Amino acid sequence: MAKNIITSLSDISQNKLKQLNEVGLNTAMNILQYVPRRYIFWNEPVTNMSVLTKEDHKNIVLKLKVCKRRDINKGIMYSCVDEKQTWVNVFIFYSRYINFSNGDYIWFYGTAKYNFEYKNWSMSASAHRKANEISIEPVYSKIKGMSTEYLGMVIRAALKDNSVKEYISSDIRISNNIMDIQAAYNIIHFPKDRLALNHAMRRYIFDVLYEYVSVIDSGIVAKEAIPLNVSSLITWNMIKTRLPFSLTGSQNDAVKQLVFKLASDEYINTLIQGDVGSGKTMLALFAASVCVDNNKQCAVLAPTEVLAKQHYEEFSGYLGKEHVVFLGGSTKVSEKKEINKRLENGEPLVVVGTHAIIQKTVKYTSLSFVVIDEQHRFGLEQRAALMHMKPAPHLMIMSATPIPRTMAEAAYGDQIDVINIQKPAIRLPVKTASIRSTDVGYESIYNEVLKGHQAYIICPLIEESESERMNDVQSVSQEENSCNKYFRQKHPDKNVRIVSINGKMKKEEIEIIINDFKAGKYDILISTTIIEVGVNVPNTTVILIRNSERFGLATLHQLRGRVGRSNLQSYCLLQSEKENERNEIMCKTNDGYEIAQYDLQLRGPGNFLSSQQSGFSKQMQMMLAYPDIYQLAKKIYHNR
Repeated sequence: MAKNIITSLSDISQNKLKQLNEVGLNTAMNILQYVPRRYIFWNEPVTNMSVLTKEDHKNIVLKLKVCKRRDINKGIMYSCVDEKQTWVNVFIFYSRYINFSNGDYIWFYGTAKYNFEYKNWSMSASAHRKANEISIEPVYSKIKGMSTEYLGMVIRAALKDNSVKEYISSDIRISNNIMDIQAAYNIIHFPKDRLALNHAMRRYIFDVLYEYVSVIDSGIVAKEAIPLNVSSLITWNMIKTRLPFSLTGSQNDAVKQLVFKLASDEYINTLIQGDVGSGKTMLALFAASVCVDNNKQCAVLAPTEVLAKQHYEEFSGYLGKEHVVFLGGSTKVSEKKEINKRLENGEPLVVVGTHAIIQKTVKYTSLSFVVIDEQHRFGLEQRAALMHMKPAPHLMIMSATPIPRTMAEAAYGDQIDVINIQKPAIRLPVKTASIRSTDVGYESIYNEVLKGHQAYIICPLIEESESERMNDVQSVSQEENSCNKYFRQKHPDKNVRIVSINGKMKKEEIEIIINDFKAGKYDILISTTIIEVGVNVPNTTVILIRNSERFGLATLHQLRGRVGRSNLQSYCLLQSEKENERNEIMCKTNDGYEIAQYDLQLRGPGNFLSSQQSGFSKQMQMMLAYPDIYQLAKKIYHNR
């Protein structure tokens, strides 16, 4: 199918060839898959306006009788009536050379709107016909310097080209209701009937997704699994005896799944999805313990130094400091050199840290397992940096809210497994509410402070100067002033202790304030999203998120996860002066996986064939819109 159809046309110029090649139309199949962006169904006009609801109707055909013409600014207005004598004003802009006579019946195409004030209809017409000359008109995206007529000639040549051959057997096509390729593309470009067109478009969608499946499949290199002995699990069983709690059923089930995969020498590429407090860290600890038992190296990557240090303390506490090292921005150069030397010598270490552990200067010699915590905080390149080795280390990524690309890979790409773990039953669901008034949030905070509890207030900005173009957005500095003023005026009898942090402060200063907050020296901590991960204060029972419309779903859910970390009832207040869909979703569910699915729908999955992590490629749009056809394409491709 690589034959260039253009070369079979003797009268085509090099300039036209270039124009087609620039938009990727260089093969017969490429040309056939250059499908119309929409169709005008001239054979299905609305003749009676009463059948329409009084909402906007886009891409609609009206058959109307012309009664009067009036020249207007930048165009013409025709006063028309339908078959029931309902008046419709039709506007045709940027043309005064059209001349319809009174009494003519005209087919108009465009957007029809109802004016509730004047109680009449109007249409902005982008196309029109005096008679129903054709049934269905395809409308293509414009190719610079090429007419629709010329494109039609090229498409007809592509339909006749011998390189476009049927690749699906007739028995499979018949049993799965797949139209013949030549017939399908002929109908797509030269349609006569809507039913046949729908059937033909199904074949087009199938072809695009079949090709996509083949490209994805060819791009997946079967990774050689690193053998790890899990017959005894000495270290893990020892860890379990020292835990101050029993593992949940979900955690035990997840461990069993991982053990089964490792025992069968299967390469692990697994997403551990669980809300904050569900115990994802225990599974990371399990992976590290397996590496210790097998005298292999393990890397645990966290997005912030605060979180990485928490992991280091926990891991070294259970595994022993002789097995675990910390590598972060604050690590001294001499310590980095020593750690790197130990890794190069093949010492079986568990390396816990931030981006510092993926620098080229860090030389792993027996890396067997990579654990990435809070996956949504890392870019694609960062996550892939540890995976270039041969054989590739097993991969475990953990997140309460997986990024859209990962969700799509799990659902559609067959590239990643998902293990869901649940919160312990003792944890009460965080009650979430959408509020307009900040005062409501302050009073809710005050009620919790009176009980001896603490609170977070989150702002999108650090300083007021950042919001010159966003006057309605609260900064940390503004919020601290407003908050202090409110409690002094409304509750002067109570000393509400308030402190703030932001990303411009030194790491050491932030750590001191957070530790003081943990120790109960402050009632309210005002911050940007730097507390999104790694901050654990069980006594904090309410979080107020200012200008919540400025945050994405994943961030909102992560922030909500800063409360509800004990058996106390906790609250999340989403303050926004505007109604927004994200607030509604957050109020509807506490389930991180469900929120990630909503995020996938809102942001798009990106593209498996590039580094794009969100947005909607043509193929991904089809996968989401036609999952049945996608599954059919996968089945037929893998059974070929």
